[in-house]
Amino acid sequence: MKFDPAEEIDNEKAHAIIREIVTGGEFIVSNHAKARMMERGYSTHDVAHILIRGKITSKEFKDNTNNWAYDKRR
Repeated sequence: MKFDPAEEIDNEKAHAIIREIVTGGEFIVSNHAKARMMERGYSTHDVAHILIRGKITSKEFKDNTNNWAYDKRR
């Protein structure tokens, strides 16, 4: 699924894109995310589950990266 990260999309479409990325085997955990996961006691499986099944709780445009960031929670 192609998309422009600088374009705002509704939560339903964002969730579909996130689910496709995670279930399609393109899920890469950054070093920053690994450090936060260790702090919180989360495994990669936990994070994948939250990304697939969680709810989007907020979104904001990040000027420094020119893209939208979506927060998901259990």
